[in-house]
Amino acid sequence: MSEEYEVEPLPGLPEPLPSGERLLWQGAPRWTALAKHSFYIREVAVYFGALLAWYLISTLPSSQPMMTTLLTFGQLALASAAALGLIAFYAFIISWTTMYSVTSRRVVIRAGIALPTVVNLPYRSVVSAGFKAHADRTGNIILGLAPKETVHFLVIWPNVRTWRGNRIEPMLRGVGNVHEAAQILARALAVHASMVPQILRQPEPLVTIAPHRSEPAAA
Repeated sequence: MSEEYEVEPLPGLPEPLPSGERLLWQGAPRWTALAKHSFYIREVAVYFGALLAWYLISTLPSSQPMMTTLLTFGQLALASAAALGLIAFYAFIISWTTMYSVTSRRVVIRAGIALPTVVNLPYRSVVSAGFKAHADRTGNIILGLAPKETVHFLVIWPNVRTWRGNRIEPMLRGVGNVHEAAQILARALAVHASMVPQILRQPEPLVTIAPHRSEPAAA
């Protein structure tokens, strides 16, 4: 293994935290939540199921040999299962290579399969935050950035809210126990709001890219 992937002093962080900065929370997206709510695996499964049902309904009344019908149906079913498996596997890889960190000064999104990327979102750049919870207690935390702050969509995807036009909103996807994570972030933002002059004297880059070893983390 290359030594350049041994430079992650803390999981999810490319360098030690500066003096005075504290780690408040860390978590990784749950792959099941990504598959269901981000990659819509259930809807895709329903679509394939409808196609298989349509194939049977349209071919059984015909004069086509039953063996041929069953063989084709089996091939279509295997192809459908393979597609669903690829979606699930991709969700797992995204979960395995992604980690979210909330510190006393910023939100850090570490992601990337081929090119590990660390996106720093200092609280001075965050103008709004909200979350959406699902029935399985997972959910998404959405961060609204100040107009002058920009993050490239392809750099941060899939950790970004989609269908927002030119407005890029970073997102912590598939977070387990999203209510707890959102409360921790809300308290950190509230503390930052009371210390704006001090924080502004400590500028941080919005986006940095650094090599590191990706490790699985529990949400």
